Amino acid sequence: MTPKQFESEMNYLVARHLAECFLKQGFMTKTEFRKIDDLLVRTFSPLIGKLLTLSLDKSGDKSELEQKQQALLTEMQTLDSALRQLFQQNATTVQDQSEYRKSYDEITQKFSKAEEQKKLVDQKLSNLLEHRGIIENFIKKLKEQNGQISEFSENLWCGLLDYVTAYADGRLVFRFKNGSEFEG
Repeated sequence: MTPKQFESEMNYLVARHLAECFLKQGFMTKTEFRKIDDLLVRTFSPLIGKLLTLSLDKSGDKSELEQKQQALLTEMQTLDSALRQLFQQNATTVQDQSEYRKSYDEITQKFSKAEEQKKLVDQKLSNLLEHRGIIENFIKKLKEQNGQISEFSENLWCGLLDYVTAYADGRLVFRFKNGSEFEG
């Protein structure tokens, strides 16, 4: 990293930290924070900033997933109630059993579909929280550094890098914890 690149990194991190403070204090929304972060990345063009921004963008919005999760849970509860009502009606009223079976199959099929979708949303939410935890841990480690980073820091390196693949032709592919790759 050249001194100019390092200076851009530090300027970006300081400005981003200030924006994070404003966000935490409620002086700006998440949308405003993302716009400011995008502007800072374009202005300073920092490697770390680009990786962090990609990571957060890739991880998505937790509230969106939580809303979908809640909607699916509500749908499952509604279908469960409909199934119970169907059971009650079948137990107390004489009815065509083929029609009953058709209704039963339709409701259970919808319930199974909603349940599978909810499992997928639950997994996405879990992955999102894990991904954000990794990013936040890296940012924390980066903030713990006092002054300039003038020498190799195993702590920072391990906080950023997932693994490196070395090929027989001498190429190295660095896989970062945000999922992006860099060939060097």
